[in-house]
Amino acid sequence: MKRYQSLKGKKVFWEVLKKGRRFYEKEIQIIVYHVADVENFYYKSNDHTPLNLVKVGIQIHRKYGNSVKRNLAKRRIRAICRELLQGVNNNFYIIIRPLEKFKKFNYEDSKNIIRLSFNKAGVISSV
Repeated sequence: MKRYQSLKGKKVFWEVLKKGRRFYEKEIQIIVYHVADVENFYYKSNDHTPLNLVKVGIQIHRKYGNSVKRNLAKRRIRAICRELLQGVNNNFYIIIRPLEKFKKFNYEDSKNIIRLSFNKAGVISSV
């Protein structure tokens, strides 16, 4: 996942959390917000990224585990998103929240779970 693809800013996170649709799969929650009018959605004027892109934020609670486990989960989710974001439709803001039992899955299981969630949300086309 490239740096410009990460969802940043407290206002943007709260907007996605309020207005986004929630999808649940095995021990993961995905909140998806389709941005129809990108101009009105808290974009910085000095942000030179293309407007038709997908931004992903990862939110992990402290109850998930210590910092080593949380950072491992974030790195794993970023790596999975790097692979899956190539075929993603445009103008989506996504927040991924792994739940407590997500850490028991290996990489391939995690990838399949996130792919299923993205398919269910309509972010990627089913393959």
